[in-house]
Amino acid sequence: MESEEVSNTEIFEKFTWKIENFSRLNVDEMHSSEPFILGGYPWRILLYPNGNDKEEYTTTYQFIWKL
Repeated sequence: MESEEVSNTEIFEKFTWKIENFSRLNVDEMHSSEPFILGGYPWRILLYPNGNDKEEYTTTYQFIWKL
């Protein structure tokens, strides 16, 4: 009888946030995904198309926020 080898495979979870008409988003507002569960915890993605601060240059911020 052969012994079975136990695999230490990581479990990957996935969340996809599809943003319809991305180019038409109000760039001065924060946009957020619906809450979702990953790793047993609730999360939400926050998107600031024009950045989170009023800088002189254009930046984009995306946050994964644990609820």
